[in-house]
Amino acid sequence: MYEYRANVLDVHDGDTVALALELGLHVTLTIKRARLEGLDSPELRTVTPDGRQPGREAREALDDLLARGPVICRTLMDKTEKYGGLLVRLYVDQSDGTRLDVNAEMLRLGFGTRYDGGAKTLDQLTGLPRQEA
Repeated sequence: MYEYRANVLDVHDGDTVALALELGLHVTLTIKRARLEGLDSPELRTVTPDGRQPGREAREALDDLLARGPVICRTLMDKTEKYGGLLVRLYVDQSDGTRLDVNAEMLRLGFGTRYDGGAKTLDQLTGLPRQEA
């Protein structure tokens, strides 16, 4: 596991960001697609327009959490998700001296579900709860 200071370049959605990792010695590595490990948030592109709002809310929540202070990125060496993105855990060093686990906080706030990289359910794909028949 490696830990780097990170600058957030973009919040794509509630579980995907672009980062600039500070490697030291004035060397920066740009990661265009970093996925938050263990988290699946609602998608921005869904089959129904109603399904897009939860995705927007998740993206906004992640953006707000990352704005709380300096961001720290922990990576597992050579660990990527199924689409090639780097799997990361993000932390924010808050002004009160505590370190916030952003991945866990997104789950706690209800902006995603636990995800291990397997097949998604219909609820996860549409962003809407399943309706009973």
